Amino acid sequence: MLPNFGVGRIESTPQDTNQATFTTFFERDAGLVEEDDLKKAMNGDATKSLRIWRMVRALNPEPGVYVFINNKRTKLLSVNLDNSRLVLERIQKEGKNPEALTQT
Repeated sequence: MLPNFGVGRIESTPQDTNQATFTTFFERDAGLVEEDDLKKAMNGDATKSLRIWRMVRALNPEPGVYVFINNKRTKLLSVNLDNSRLVLERIQKEGKNPEALTQT
């Protein structure tokens, strides 16, 4: 698409400001995932999986998505969907460097 736009094959269309929507800044708490919801998503709860996947796409890198496990914050940096199951790809535990995960 961008190469076509660059050479003038695609024309831009101004946004209809009457149909535009606005939002406020996200608060840090917007990225909180309950531990039980994460477990259900990882076990195949399609509704919770899709919700968390969308949160990660929308809120990363800031304010970020996180879960408390044993009273420690763990950031969900990258997730994916495998059918209805949420797959964690990259996380960052509190006080640690980001790590890639492999799940079976």
